[in-house]
Amino acid sequence: MKKKVSIVLFIIFSAFVGQAMAASWQKVYSCENGTAYIDVDIDDRQSLQLVFKGAEMLTRMRDTGFASPQFGDSEFVRGGHHAQIQQVSPTETYARWINGVFYPQDFKDFIWQNFNGYAIEAERVGDTLVLRRYQVSAGQSCPDPSDMECRGGTNHSTWIFLSDYVLKNCFLN
Repeated sequence: MKKKVSIVLFIIFSAFVGQAMAASWQKVYSCENGTAYIDVDIDDRQSLQLVFKGAEMLTRMRDTGFASPQFGDSEFVRGGHHAQIQQVSPTETYARWINGVFYPQDFKDFIWQNFNGYAIEAERVGDTLVLRRYQVSAGQSCPDPSDMECRGGTNHSTWIFLSDYVLKNCFLN
């Protein structure tokens, strides 16, 4: 009996924590009749997601390399941040987080980056959303190759442009 009560309490607690941690999303910028849009997490205003909906939009985004939906999916979501690409030295470029999105007009740029060296940027330009794909290469040059800590080394991070795609007929929500 004690074990059953513990299991029931664990399930209830897990459900409560799951609800508490679930993000609440608000649309800030929509394109092409709402088949592509940017959402902001209302609890973390720097967290954004890029959403593609509908078979036609998913096919276009898959064919252009901006999404990898599974068969039968009706939407594809990429989580990222309100950030901009910034070159900080001749050899180092990275995504720099910018202010939170509290109003739709605050949205400027979305960056998603994975650990396999790829990134997607979605920049608001007029009434369009310009999508860009990048390959990101990073490394370090060490003055003393035998120094495992690479003291005095130089960081390298290069964002290599691969392709772009423009979504039209966009508007602030």
